[in-house]
Amino acid sequence: MFNHLKPNTMKKIILIIVIIWVSFLSASAQDLELTGVIAAAKAGSLEYLQKIPVNQEPSYGFSSRAEFASITIGKPYQILTLSKEFFADTVMPDEKYIISTGEWLVPLLINGEYRILLTVCMINGQFEVVALGGAVLAKTLENFENLHHSYSESGMLLRVYQMSSDFVLVSPEGEHARIYPLNTLNLLSTEFGNNFPTDSLPKALQAIRSFVVHQ
Repeated sequence: MFNHLKPNTMKKIILIIVIIWVSFLSASAQDLELTGVIAAAKAGSLEYLQKIPVNQEPSYGFSSRAEFASITIGKPYQILTLSKEFFADTVMPDEKYIISTGEWLVPLLINGEYRILLTVCMINGQFEVVALGGAVLAKTLENFENLHHSYSESGMLLRVYQMSSDFVLVSPEGEHARIYPLNTLNLLSTEFGNNFPTDSLPKALQAIRSFVVHQ
């Protein structure tokens, strides 16, 4: 079938096939991971909700325990962070410095409203719920989704521990990745006001690095 092709052309075709196949495997792995995260959240949500002390439901985003029966699972967010090399290198860091923490945040919803977050991670080869909390962060994520609605099945939350700050990474189709400070009390707001470079991930990372290194 390909016998008439020149060697260089044949190599290019093989390379394209390999790239497509690797991309397919990567996408399949991501789909399986997301499926596992959602399944774990559905299986473990009620158990963790029952751990909420009686009469303390409002502190966890619920008006009463009766609401527990109406929860639905929201859009999971993969928690990413920045590697140690990000702050040590003298060159401008890029996306390769963004690494996974192995954790996911999964919102619990009542009638479409974000109430609280489950933390899901891999334990002994299986995804499990390991924590429940973050009612304020859940509401902040809901507000973000309302402002920057996307049809993606999962999101990406960049957690910068050195700043006690969270950022949402967004990669719209056909556009460069964008980054949005999520915390209303984000330390960068003091430095940049409303001028934080949300439309440029490299510039935003440079701003974060500069801020942390010079503290």
